[in-house]
Amino acid sequence: MFGDDSVPRNPFTGDEFEVVVDSKQAKINLSTCEVECEEDAVLQQMLQTAVSKLGHSLIPAKPNI
Repeated sequence: MFGDDSVPRNPFTGDEFEVVVDSKQAKINLSTCEVECEEDAVLQQMLQTAVSKLGHSLIPAKPNI
C-alpha cells in the first residue's frame, strides 16, 4: 500500500512489527490488529483501516443460518 520501503526487510518475530511511511513510524500488533502511530493520527487511522480490512478478508465468513 505504501511501497516496499515501508515494510521491514528482515523477517520479524513476535506479534508486533513497525512500518515507516514518510519518516513516521507505526507499530502494528498482529495479535490484536491494533495500530499505534503517535506522530500522525491520520496515518494511524489509514493503517488501522487497512489492517482491519485485511483481517476481515482472511477470516472465513460465517454461514447465515
